[in-house]
Amino acid sequence: EWYRHGLAEAPVGRMVATLDDAAAAISASGTPVRLLAVLAVPSDAVLFGVFLAGSAQIVAQTCDRAGMSAQRLTPAAGVHLRTK
Repeated sequence: EWYRHGLAEAPVGRMVATLDDAAAAISASGTPVRLLAVLAVPSDAVLFGVFLAGSAQIVAQTCDRAGMSAQRLTPAAGVHLRTK
């Protein structure tokens, strides 16, 4: 989980594209990372992201590269995302 306060008001699509580009660049250098989901909660002014990566450090590097450094990173044991 990646948490960032104050970004929920910005267009989510643009942020997702920026994070995807950063993840692709990090992955191209041999360190796989993938953005799985983003949840914006404008009423709380927060944005949450779920990444698939080998470590929280890789996610931090990805967010830094995107210009959206995480205020909190929480490693997860598992995530279930419904696609249908």
